[in-house]
This record gives sequence, C-alpha cells and structure tokens, in this order.
Amino acid sequence: MKFGDLFAEQIKGIAMGLCPAPPISCLVVALTQEATTVQKHRDNGNLFFQQRFIDDGAGVWLVHPDPIINMQRWNEFKREMNSHGLKWIFTEPSKSIVFMDMTISKLDQGSVHTDLYEKPLALYLYIPPRSSHSPGVFKSLIFGQVLRIFTLCSNLPDVQRHIKDFYDRLNRRGYTHWDIMPTLQQAVKHATTFMQLSSAEKLQRKQSNSEQNATKLFLHLPYHPKDPTSSTLQQLFRDHVLSPLGEDPLFELDNGTGAKVAINGMITCYHCHPNLGNIFSVRKLCKKEGSNVASRWLERSNV
Repeated sequence: MKFGDLFAEQIKGIAMGLCPAPPISCLVVALTQEATTVQKHRDNGNLFFQQRFIDDGAGVWLVHPDPIINMQRWNEFKREMNSHGLKWIFTEPSKSIVFMDMTISKLDQGSVHTDLYEKPLALYLYIPPRSSHSPGVFKSLIFGQVLRIFTLCSNLPDVQRHIKDFYDRLNRRGYTHWDIMPTLQQAVKHATTFMQLSSAEKLQRKQSNSEQNATKLFLHLPYHPKDPTSSTLQQLFRDHVLSPLGEDPLFELDNGTGAKVAINGMITCYHCHPNLGNIFSVRKLCKKEGSNVASRWLERSNV
C-alpha cells in the first residue's frame, strides 16, 4: 500500500480487494471454526442449523430445558467461536432475526415466516427517467426486484405490499403509471411462473441459458440514445457477419485449430459514459508544500 511517499507491506492476513480473498476467508473459517466449534455444538444437540455467507451467519439454537445449562452452553459457544482469531458479533437468540436482506421469524405454530428486509434509512435512488441508460436497464430493474420479492416473501400479502411500495418509489422518482405498469405486469407474471418451477427445472433453465450464452459474441459499447439501436446492430451482425449473402455462415467456418467457429449470435452489452463524478472527482492528490509522509511518520515514531 502506498500513502504519499510511504510504502507499507502487509505481513498478515489477505490483502483487501483481491478476488480470492472471500473464498480463502471462507475456507479458513470452514477449516477452523466450523470444523471444530460448530460441529461440536451440532453433535451435542444445541446448534440444530447453521449457515454462513462470508462473514454473516445465521443458525437455529435449540434451547436446553434447564436455563442455567442453556446459558452456559450458549456462552461457551460464543467464547469458542471467538477463540480462532476471527471475532464475531453475536445477536442474542430470538424468534425473529434479520439475515442479509431477509427477516426470518418462527411462528407459534412451528412454521417459519420470511419477509423482505429493507433498511429504515434506504433512499431507493433508482435511475431517473431522463437518465441516459439503455431501455433494458429499467426493465431489468423491475424484473429483478419483483423476482426478489417473490423469492424472499413467504406470504402473498407481503409480496403485494412490497410490490406496491416498489411502484410508489418508482413513481416518486418520476416514472408515470404507463411507464411502470406494462413492465411490472410482465415481471409479476414471470416471477409467478418461475416460482412454480421445481429446483431441477430451475437448474435446467440456468444451464440452458449458460450454454446459449457460450455461443454468443458479446459486443461492449457505451450507450447513447442517438446511436443505432441494439436491434439494428443485431440485424447488421446477422446480415454481414453471421450469415452474409452468398457466403458460408460463420458457424460453418473453421477456426485456427480446425474446429468450427462456435458463434451463432451476438449480445449487445451497454455501459455508461463517464459521469460528472468521474470527470470532476479528484483521483490523484497534488503534492503540497511541507514535509512528506515518511518524515512526519518518523518524527512521530521518535517522539
């Protein structure tokens, strides 16, 4: 890490920002805490269920009939979890918890109720209507949020309440009823159909989409509303690259290794132009007059 003219070398732990940092951290936790402490308390019958997403975990703690023994085992579990180097912040056992973006509650009948959790201070700053984004961004926003609501909510009234709130927030951002409703109705229909699929059918659909994308060429472009539309680019690709008139189709040609060119379509991937923040935000601080960082650090060390 560089700060001014001072260089610091990290000698312990994983450097932040590296791609393998989360999976390596998960492996360390799995081989230390989960292989010992978690398994121990599962075997003694207290920890009935435990799941973790990187550094967020949730579990089901079976209460011992004797409250003194129960508290002793709970404190022992917390102490042992924090004895491996990684310190956890525990929430005391409750019939309702917030885990990630979901509220999980145990009902008196023994069933479990789940609901979408939204932070009280969330601003819901969705892209405004006049923002220069491709039309697919707004459609993806609605489809993704509606499917998320259907997935995380176990009761239909909660689903309806969150979709109405979502509609109101889009409306307050400047979208009209006619901007929202056609896409919202399509999203609800899609989510309803998707939730009726079995796990095997969902996996099969995911694999099918992955296989189809593997044969597509991805064209990355900055989006501008006055540029040719995505459908125009698609047609140009089909007419002049994929299946040109009087020429062999692209997918029937051989590549450099003698295999067929496995491309039968193109997907246009838009990204935004630099915004005002990218242009005006300071990326490199100018050198100021005075002593440098290293000399000031040495002075403090000597003191």
